[in-house]
Amino acid sequence: MKMKFLTMFVVLIFMNGCSTNISKTDLELKQLRGYIKTVTEKCYSVQYDGAEYNIGPRKRDTVDILKFNFEPWDSCTHFNTHGMITKTCRLSCEDVVTVEYKYEYDAIGNIVKSTTTSDNKNLIEKFIYQYNTDNKLFKIKGFKNNFVNVIQELVYDKRGDLMQKIYYSKNNERIKRIDYTYNSKHQLVKEYVNEYKSKCIFPYYYIDYLYDNNGLIYKENVNYNRDRESYCNIYEFNNKGDKTKFQRLNSFGFPVIDVRYEYQYDTKSNWISAKLIDNDSVKYIIKRKIEYY
Repeated sequence: MKMKFLTMFVVLIFMNGCSTNISKTDLELKQLRGYIKTVTEKCYSVQYDGAEYNIGPRKRDTVDILKFNFEPWDSCTHFNTHGMITKTCRLSCEDVVTVEYKYEYDAIGNIVKSTTTSDNKNLIEKFIYQYNTDNKLFKIKGFKNNFVNVIQELVYDKRGDLMQKIYYSKNNERIKRIDYTYNSKHQLVKEYVNEYKSKCIFPYYYIDYLYDNNGLIYKENVNYNRDRESYCNIYEFNNKGDKTKFQRLNSFGFPVIDVRYEYQYDTKSNWISAKLIDNDSVKYIIKRKIEYY
């Protein structure tokens, strides 16, 4: 399968970076250009000397991770020559691998297996991907301790878009169902998440997606039916497709998060340095090292 983190609430088929969109590679979905072998990202705190912001120690605050909507780990991601992720390693601030994700593909590029292992190489979980005669992914089996832990079944509409995903427990009981709606461009415009309780289905939340002229999601309306407050995410992008602004509005339309991003690029138009700016102050600097084939 050709290969996100629109937000932490977007439900993807694959764990940790791979999706069901077969029309684009992982490199394309990550707005990366060229034949890339590895991408290493490291997040630094900043020190202000009164005139400019300089790189400080490697450090991430847990509260900021949730607030600013970026991944809470430094990482090194490996790509094959087809632009697909084969391995992603989470790194500690001391560059120790804490979690490792691996992806295996068949001869035509379909993902067939993914594994997650801990820092001591113990298997945390494994996913096996099954395809029908039309080469459509229709079932994902998740394993923990070598036993089936969860099963996902996928249903497609006549246009080939993913219409429904049903989750089953290890006891083969339905636990969740996600329904998807698309526009005429095959863009996902609405996602309904439903939960099963005592064999009855209950709506939990739904998300409306709005797209800009470049096909990027610029607005997400997340609406909860219970338990949590609804909110709206708004994004702005530059001409390279990189996010330059992220704003979250609460249910009253008041901004609870409002951050900006500034980038420096290499000769292939991939960013190699990013500043996360909150209240006109640089909060973090993310450095990226890209190795090309």
